[in-house]
Amino acid sequence: MVFRKSVIVSLLTLLSRVFGYVREIMMAVVLGAGEVANAFHLAFRFANVFRSFLAEGAFTASFVPVYSKHIAKDDVKGANIYASQTLTMLCVISLILVIVAEIFMPQIIYLLAPGFTDDKELLDKAIILARINFPYLFFMCISALFGGILGVFNSFSAVAISPLILNIMMMIALGMPISSKFDIAKILSVLIVISGAMQVVLVWYQVKKLKIKIKFARPKYTQDMKIFMKTFFPGVLSSSVTQINLWVSTALATFYDGLVSHLYYADRVLQFPLALIGASVSVVLLPVFSKMEAGKDDKINNLISQTIEVTMFMTLPILAVVTFLNKDFISFMFEYGAFSDHDAYRTGLLLGIMIFALPAYIINKILTPRFFSVHDTKTPFIAALIAMLFNLLINIAFLKYYSHFWSVSVATVISSWVNIIILLAVANKKNLYRATLVNLQKLPKIIFISLITAILSYYLSTHEFISLKQIDLPIKLLILIAIYLGLSSMLRIYKLQDLRKYLKK
Repeated sequence: MVFRKSVIVSLLTLLSRVFGYVREIMMAVVLGAGEVANAFHLAFRFANVFRSFLAEGAFTASFVPVYSKHIAKDDVKGANIYASQTLTMLCVISLILVIVAEIFMPQIIYLLAPGFTDDKELLDKAIILARINFPYLFFMCISALFGGILGVFNSFSAVAISPLILNIMMMIALGMPISSKFDIAKILSVLIVISGAMQVVLVWYQVKKLKIKIKFARPKYTQDMKIFMKTFFPGVLSSSVTQINLWVSTALATFYDGLVSHLYYADRVLQFPLALIGASVSVVLLPVFSKMEAGKDDKINNLISQTIEVTMFMTLPILAVVTFLNKDFISFMFEYGAFSDHDAYRTGLLLGIMIFALPAYIINKILTPRFFSVHDTKTPFIAALIAMLFNLLINIAFLKYYSHFWSVSVATVISSWVNIIILLAVANKKNLYRATLVNLQKLPKIIFISLITAILSYYLSTHEFISLKQIDLPIKLLILIAIYLGLSSMLRIYKLQDLRKYLKK
């Protein structure tokens, strides 16, 4: 079931990401990587950072296990009361946060973008756009609750496809015949908030179709709410540390001309496989772990191992290819209009480094739900905190001894792997997951054929079949995919029937 549901979520996410890719192309053409683009990307990232740790990570980890246990006991009334009280509390918290952020936005942006302080016009634009963007968080918090409920009932379609609304709305703004880039950025910000409200309507409608009765109710300090509060606030700290890690890189990027946008575009490419593989699996795993918890350690251990193998089978060749064809990817995707060859070079170099964090991010998406399923938010928090300190210290060292625009990416990669090493060690100690060559038999072979793919990617990066980039890159990718799948079949790693077997699960 896990793999079948993950594929469904992945396909719907793929549809949304395709629209997102078109959106990013339009944004690169219209806004490029200049002043307005930097201000908009900073403002948009600010809202999304809070969404990630408040509306998605911490909330889902705290809400879903308790709610799913009510449903497993056929206690629909108790589940509805718990969900109603949680909805009210979440709305109050997010509304207060939005109001406070709107009031103190100048001070917040000043702290988060120190490199913008020398340019008052740029700083003012970032503040205006951030103020317009930020109410998006309120709607995403509500959407997260309804999405968590749908996940417990194995209904993932609405959640996976809801970002499509955001992409379409942003594409509408980018397609408007307006000459002022800043006016376009403001319209983009307004439509982002409207899309958030529309996403709430979509997931609410799906919940209503399941005949689940959720309404605003005064929160009471019940046993359910006690468990929720006990895990939610440490979870917020855990998620916020990871996002602070991202903001360390973004803040340092403001000291380099255009780097905020270059970092944004590189991250958007990185998020594509992360969403298709990691996020899709993570969405499915948490309710599964929560339902399997009692006395099924071996079954959970095998499930995690199989998930790691399947996801690494898809992730490691991406790492191999993007490492050497990074500039090709960026040129293919974004080098149009206001996005220059120099922008493509810098963005490609950042991507070529950041891609080494992808396996760590994917494994994190698999391990973190395991900790959350037993209400352990402390371990991910400590691991993320240590990783953040590594990121900060490495960045400081680079700034002092070897300041270069790509140093922020190097620090991010190292810190992401520090986080995974800690999670694996603690999971092993607490008997939540034990990684061995016995339960990861396919992994060495996957690494081997990925290394061969990397060598071939390097060779192809030095050759050009056709001068037209829109054709040259797809040809190279088809060659590499064919060779990788052929090697997989020869070494009996995965065959077509194996994939069918996992889909039936």
